[in-house]
Order: sequence, then structure tokens, then C-alpha cells
Amino acid sequence: MAERRFNPRMHKRISVHFGPEEATSIGHTDDMNADGFFIRTVTVQPPGKKLIVILQTDDGANIRLAAQVRWAKQVSSGMIRSFKGGMGVRILHFESGEAEYRALCEKMKGN
Repeated sequence: MAERRFNPRMHKRISVHFGPEEATSIGHTDDMNADGFFIRTVTVQPPGKKLIVILQTDDGANIRLAAQVRWAKQVSSGMIRSFKGGMGVRILHFESGEAEYRALCEKMKGN
């Protein structure tokens, strides 16, 4: 399959809370770029679903945004460490923390 991303992905693990109406499910990021990221989780939503997402960075910042699921792969909780299960999401808009998210992406590019 041809790569459709314009921004390269960077590997970064950040704690994530998400859900369609409230951010009650948990996971963590895996691949990230300025346009979106992969949420590694056993609680997946179907492609097209809009989510509220809260990222909690190592320095204590809470980044809140709306995202849309682009693809999902369901993996059982016993297999999540062995297989990459979760969802790829595209950022729709930020509710708070956009500057922090962009700074994080720039910092990861520099490493």
C-alpha cells in the first residue's frame, strides 16, 4: 500500500484518554505526526467515528483535541503487547494545547 502521509511519523509514547463523548477509555500513542497519531488500545472505535482525545505529556501538559478514526485494528487484551492493536486518528481541531502539541512534534523531529 502506498504511503499517504505527508508528514513523517515519529515514535513517542504519551498517555491518552479518549471516547466519542467523554474521554473515558485509555491507551497510549505510538506513531505521531502533526496531522494525527496512532492510539495503541484494546478499546477501538470504528473508522469515521469522531473522538474527544486528551494527551497527557511527561511535563504535565493536557492537550485536548477532536479527532476522527481513520482505521482500526481490534486486538485482545492478552495480545496487545505482541500485536499492534488500536486506531489511527486524524486531528480535526484542538480545544486546548495546540501550541504544546506542535512544539512536541517539532522537538521529536529534531531528535
